[in-house]
Amino acid sequence: MSKTLPHSPERMCSDTVRSVRSNGRSQCRAAVAVAVLCFAVSALFRACRERRESFYPSLADAVKAGEITRGWIPDFLPESSRAIHVIYAAESPSTWCAFEFSPNDSQRLRKSLMTVDALPLQVKHIENPGVSWWPDFLEGDLDVETIHGHGFVLCVVKEPDVGNSTHLVLFAIDWVKGRGYFYRSPISKVNREHV
Repeated sequence: MSKTLPHSPERMCSDTVRSVRSNGRSQCRAAVAVAVLCFAVSALFRACRERRESFYPSLADAVKAGEITRGWIPDFLPESSRAIHVIYAAESPSTWCAFEFSPNDSQRLRKSLMTVDALPLQVKHIENPGVSWWPDFLEGDLDVETIHGHGFVLCVVKEPDVGNSTHLVLFAIDWVKGRGYFYRSPISKVNREHV
């Protein structure tokens, strides 16, 4: 014999049906309107939070797909970049990317980045993008020593955006093995001088 919990969906539905039967059509219409409204708001929220994830075997494939033109991948990644994973939400500048490259082809990347020993405030905490290829040591409250322990150095670059804002991009690079990750975070106009 199954027991219905006091706050279970089955119990709530049966209570609603009983209430509608006893109170007539006006409450039925109100209940339907509320249900439709809840569904619409939920769908809208999911659509706004959806992220686009892509994989490119090579940098040439990412260029062909327009990822650099649209600004999701920086134009200074090494030409040898491959196995590029990127995820972003179109309404937000936040971007997570993983890539591999030939260690002999890193000059353009090295010239574009500034190595840092301390994390800027805007990238001390990185939200979990919810993908398997993003490493655990680059999620949540970041620890510089842990990141170094995995063989990565930390670098930053500021990218201009529309208007008075810029984006701060944190790179974790393993120059020896040719692996890299970057996370793009927005910087407000006020915080620019503190980077």
